[in-house]
Amino acid sequence: MAKGKLEKALEILLILEGGVVGTISGYYHRGSCHTIRYSSNLIKFESWEEAIAEGLKPCGVCMPFYKSFVEIVTGNISTYHLADCRILRNAPRSQLKKFKSWESAAAEGMKPCSVCRPYFSKLQAEEMIGGKYTYHRPDCPCLQYIQPQHIYRYQSWSEAEAHGKKPCELCRPSLIITMESSPPREIPTPEPTLTIEEEPTPPTVDHPKPPRPEEPDKIVDVDQLAQWRRKVIRLVGKLDQAHGRPAGKGIAGQISRLERDNVIPRDLAKFMLIVTEMRNMAEYESKILSRSESNAVRAAWKVIEEWAQANHIE
Repeated sequence: MAKGKLEKALEILLILEGGVVGTISGYYHRGSCHTIRYSSNLIKFESWEEAIAEGLKPCGVCMPFYKSFVEIVTGNISTYHLADCRILRNAPRSQLKKFKSWESAAAEGMKPCSVCRPYFSKLQAEEMIGGKYTYHRPDCPCLQYIQPQHIYRYQSWSEAEAHGKKPCELCRPSLIITMESSPPREIPTPEPTLTIEEEPTPPTVDHPKPPRPEEPDKIVDVDQLAQWRRKVIRLVGKLDQAHGRPAGKGIAGQISRLERDNVIPRDLAKFMLIVTEMRNMAEYESKILSRSESNAVRAAWKVIEEWAQANHIE
């Protein structure tokens, strides 16, 4: 009897404080949810924001509070913002376009807002901050919701994953974007002086190496698809600029318009759409390409690349 009163008091306290209860199955619940009545290993979170920051999902029975941290919108044709950015308060709805992730917005040529500072930071190797279940970039806003006693530090994202942590869905810490750097300068080496016993050796002739054969059976991942799609977007933008046409609302619309105007061949337009659509499915629907699909999209990109080279377009 005393135990039942104690559980009831805990439920009321959680409801009044706005806290939630998490389970090892990866969901969080209201304190009064009947699905956790006989569960063990429960953990109390101070708020639903903390539960989401730790990678938990809302219970479908008690329906606790939930708001995604991932949604990003753009207010105009050049910048993208967090959903609650004050810049968007007076922006017309017709100018708002939703993206599922910050790299999707960046792939469209958007720049991050300097006020709300959505994520587009380049990561090579840096310290990771771990929570109880997740790990984050050091400047991830989700860290403000995690309790201090659950904060851990790791030297890299691979070390965090080795400890069983999952990547944050907002800051995407395991996504590595390599920064392009200029090639190093060649420092001329002084010619060695020859002694009487030494004889000059004939110069070696560097024969061109044959190109490495492509791996036709290699699976194309979402990062490769995103890279090809960005190149298609740049190619379409150059064609629009060269023919004095305004930029379209989306890459598919731009490709269709260029096809109708006979700027690009009909077959090339279909190959471009194959690359863009396969990337969208891999990005938004978590599709993993089969070997046949990988070979098909790889061949489509090869056709696009050859057409651009034949028309002297970088």
